[in-house]
Amino acid sequence: LLACCAIGRHVLHLEAWPDCAYFAVITATTVGFGDIVPADPASRAATALVMLVGTPLFGAALGGLVEELRDGADRPTSFATFRQEIKASGGRIAPESLVAREEALGFLLVRNGMANMGDVRSVLVELSRVDFGKPGAGPSDWSNLLSSIGPLGPSSSLKQV
Repeated sequence: LLACCAIGRHVLHLEAWPDCAYFAVITATTVGFGDIVPADPASRAATALVMLVGTPLFGAALGGLVEELRDGADRPTSFATFRQEIKASGGRIAPESLVAREEALGFLLVRNGMANMGDVRSVLVELSRVDFGKPGAGPSDWSNLLSSIGPLGPSSSLKQV
């Protein structure tokens, strides 16, 4: 946005910085009210450059903001909060002084936006119900765990990296 402001100030000879910011926003969002119009070929080329570069950057920034607002509410802010949510859902967690691998992995997946909290919570709760110590723990115990993950396809909440 600052680069677009600078282009507006130097190429279009806009005097006031608010006018430059207005030009940058109106041009990058492709609104173009027509009140600031490039007159010569150099200013037209600079305006075209602002549109070609500014529009995708504006779209990416807006998309990132929307994704963060949508997904950020579901993400725990700390590992302690994550563990409390798993424990409240009926999942077994390691004692306070220890951290289980699956807890750490689940927290990292959710915190970095690669999986949502609901899916990780259901997997960890089902995982806590599997008795790994009993002889013959196998497919019957794993069926609930695998069904809690669901299909890994386009509708999955797991994001490809």
